[in-house]
Amino acid sequence: MPSRCIAAFCSNTREDGVSLFRFPKEPELLSKWVKEVRRTREHWKPTPTSVLCSEHFELHCFDFVPVLKESLGYSVQHKRVLLPTAVPTVFPSERLYKMVFIRLLAPIKNFNKYYIYYLIKLLSV
Repeated sequence: MPSRCIAAFCSNTREDGVSLFRFPKEPELLSKWVKEVRRTREHWKPTPTSVLCSEHFELHCFDFVPVLKESLGYSVQHKRVLLPTAVPTVFPSERLYKMVFIRLLAPIKNFNKYYIYYLIKLLSV
């Protein structure tokens, strides 16, 4: 079974064309990551297999040297490499999530909860 992004209403895997990143081991950075995830998943706790996808990081969080090397014809193992101090900050707002869920989707029977994530992405643009 492939690893999936643990962010609320995001189920991205590598097959979706994103990179997946494990949570850092350094305690201070780990607490920052957990704090950000808890903006949308209140009591969530990381496990050794927890990952976040690249969609939850801003562009300035990535090292672009691998992309540059690839554009010059070099072989690179990972196209997206996080900077050591990167913190995920791209999550749907709690207010927007509640509005979409409570007003639009909660009354619908048998809806797929991952539709909320995509609907929020559309409304955030």
